[in-house]
Amino acid sequence: MGAAKEMMLQREGMTGVAEEVAIAANLGERCEMHKDVFMGEFPDEELLVEAYKIANARITKGEIELPSMMSRRDFTDLIKEVVEQAPVFCPECERLFGKDD
Repeated sequence: MGAAKEMMLQREGMTGVAEEVAIAANLGERCEMHKDVFMGEFPDEELLVEAYKIANARITKGEIELPSMMSRRDFTDLIKEVVEQAPVFCPECERLFGKDD
């Protein structure tokens, strides 16, 4: 497997961990019905900084183990990306129940 593909797989594998850090910093939440769906609004810079602090503290304590090809900076970038790309509403719930207009 090429290095680029390995890095991509490692990044994908850390997405859930990044979401959990974002939740700890009040940057989003999981859908009550679809626990695998992370939702959030556009990130507040102060809360992003808090998420970075939480992530770095957990890495230092050994609570988060980064993959071999991921630096702390890569992980904090992933947190930001996860939050910025998160839907405001659960797409599964919208699909199942429709939107209130």
